Amino acid sequence: MQFPILAAAVAAFCLAQPVTAQTISQRGGSVITKKIGPWYIERTHYEDGSAVCWSHNLNYGRSAPLFSFLAARGGKDPGSGLRFAAVKPAKPGDTVKLVANDAAVTLTHTGTGAEKVFSIADGKAGGTIIRLLLETETGRNKSFWVVDKDGTKYKFDARSTSKMLLYLKETCGFGE
Repeated sequence: MQFPILAAAVAAFCLAQPVTAQTISQRGGSVITKKIGPWYIERTHYEDGSAVCWSHNLNYGRSAPLFSFLAARGGKDPGSGLRFAAVKPAKPGDTVKLVANDAAVTLTHTGTGAEKVFSIADGKAGGTIIRLLLETETGRNKSFWVVDKDGTKYKFDARSTSKMLLYLKETCGFGE
C-alpha cells in the first residue's frame, strides 16, 4: 500500500464489525469542526456517552446524496464505518455500487424500512473501498461514483482522502 501510515487503520477496519443502526438520543448539537478538501468533519455526542466523528463528502451540499465515513468512541456501539445516504428511500436488500477507477464495491440497505442509508456488508468491503479511494486520490481522475439501482450516478471527489482518514484515525479513533 502506498500510504503506510494508514495501513494499520485499513487492516483494523477490515477486521472491525460495522457500526449497527441503533436509535440513541443526541446530546447537544452537531458541529462541523474541520474541512479537509471536499471532506467536512462533523462531531456529535450522544446520550450513551459516545462521541461520533463524521466525515461527509459534500459534493451535493448537506443533504442527500451524501457519502460519509464515521468513527464512534465510547458508548454502547464503538467502531468505524462508512455509508451512502441516498436521495430516494430503499427497500431492505436494495444495493448501490461505489465505482472507482475500474472497480466496484456493493453497499446494501440493511434497514427494515424505507430509509435511505446503504452500508457495507463487512469490514473487508470497507477496506477495499478505502484502498480504492486512496488510489483514486492520487490517480488522474480524482472522482468516484455511487450508482443506484436506476443507474443514476452520483459523483464524489476523492481528493484529500488520505489526510481525512489520518485525521479521523488520530482524532477520532477511526479503524480502532
